[in-house]
Parts: sequence; C-alpha cells; structure tokens
Amino acid sequence: MGRTKKESIYKNWHDVDCAIRKLGNLEIEKSRIEGLQTLEINNIKEKYTAESEEIVSEQKRISSEITRFCEQNKDSFLNKRSKTLNYGTVAYRVSSSVKLENNVDVVIKSIEAANLDFCLKIDKKIDKDKLRELDAATLSKIGAQIVTKDSLTITPDVARIAAGVGEA
Repeated sequence: MGRTKKESIYKNWHDVDCAIRKLGNLEIEKSRIEGLQTLEINNIKEKYTAESEEIVSEQKRISSEITRFCEQNKDSFLNKRSKTLNYGTVAYRVSSSVKLENNVDVVIKSIEAANLDFCLKIDKKIDKDKLRELDAATLSKIGAQIVTKDSLTITPDVARIAAGVGEA
C-alpha cells in the first residue's frame, strides 16, 4: 500500500512566489542577525583580549626569567633532567625537529628522485567525477552506483527582495 502524498498549502504560482519572497526576507533577517552576532562576538573578544594583555605579558616575563635562571644554573640538571618544586616542575627535555633547507615542493621532488617515497604521506581520496565516467557493471563490482534524482532548487532573489522591487 503506497503512501498518500500530503497536499501543499500553496494553491497557485502566486502563492509560491509570495512564499519565495518570504523565504528571501527570512534569509535577509538571518544574515542581519548573524552580522550582529559577529559584531558582538568581536567586541567581547576585543574586551577580554585587552583585559588579558597585561596578564599574558606578565606570564611571558616570568617564564622568560625562569628560563634565564635555569640556563644560568644548568649544571643543576646534570644528574636529573627535572626539578620538582613546591609549586611546579622545571625540566629539560631533548627534542628534535626536521628543518627543511628548501621549500616543501623542492624537498618532495628530491625525495622522489632519491627513491625515498616511504618518507612521503599520500592521501587517498575517491574521485567521484572519475567514478561517474565508469559503466554500471564496473561500478557494481566496486560497490558503487550512480544515483540520479531531480532536485528542486529554491533561490530567492535576495537583492531584489531587499530593494523592495515588485512590492504590492
């Protein structure tokens, strides 16, 4: 037994046109509210950034002084790489990083030329445009299919609505 389709509340194209106009007005209002939201968020960020600047500056100054003290007393870290104090820990940790002497593209080409491909990360992604070119049997073998549907797009002419063109 099939479902019965619900009847639209719109009875003619004029009703649809008026509904699209309302849709456009709602889009305009939503954009206005989102703009106000962005302005308020920016104002709040600005306020708290200004309030915290002094704190951040003080944190940097103290960290810098602690680092200077530890550098001057590095011999204290010869036997043990960390110092646990009453209110926290200071520690030296050996770290290493790779510095590229050329830009990334040059290094990638050099890696490929030296047959060091295992040093490259390769992202594999499905190219759906290429899949669309395959026949149905091949698509079926790989567990894919092309689904065709007739999709309706509703595009209010926001500029025209905002300008009040065609107002009754």
